Amino acid sequence: MPPSPGTPGQSFDIVFFHDEQVMKLDEDLLEVTPENQQKAQDWLRKIATGGTTDPIPALSFALKLRPELICFMTDAADFPDVPAVQDVFRKLNPDHKIKVNTVLFFESQEERKADKESEPLLQGIAKENGGVFKWIISDRPK
Repeated sequence: MPPSPGTPGQSFDIVFFHDEQVMKLDEDLLEVTPENQQKAQDWLRKIATGGTTDPIPALSFALKLRPELICFMTDAADFPDVPAVQDVFRKLNPDHKIKVNTVLFFESQEERKADKESEPLLQGIAKENGGVFKWIISDRPK
C-alpha cells in the first residue's frame, strides 16, 4: 500500500531507544512527502528491538526537535533511572508546548496485572504534557 499523503506543512521523525543506542530516521524533522514516508517504511523494516531500555538520549533528541507531538511507546518502564525519565520532560518541555502521548505494550493481561509501575509512570508523563495514555495487549502466542 503506498504511503498516504500528509497535510501540507506536517513533518515527522522516528527515534528508537535500544540498549545504549539512539536510532534516528533523520537528524531533523522531515516533511511529510511520499518519498519521506517510503524512506521511513524502508528504515523501519531494518529495525530490530530488544535489549535494555534507557530512553533518555532518544527522548532528549526528540524533545530538542521541538515537535508539536511526541508518541512515547515502550513495552515496560523498567528504565535504569525512572526519575530521570520524568525529569527529561520537565527540563526540555517546561512550557508543555510539546504534547506527549504515551503507549505501553503488554504481551498479555497477566503481564499488565503484574506490572505495577509502568502504567502510572506513563500516565503521569502523558498527563503532565497534555497528552493521552493508552495500553495495548498483543496476546502473542508464545
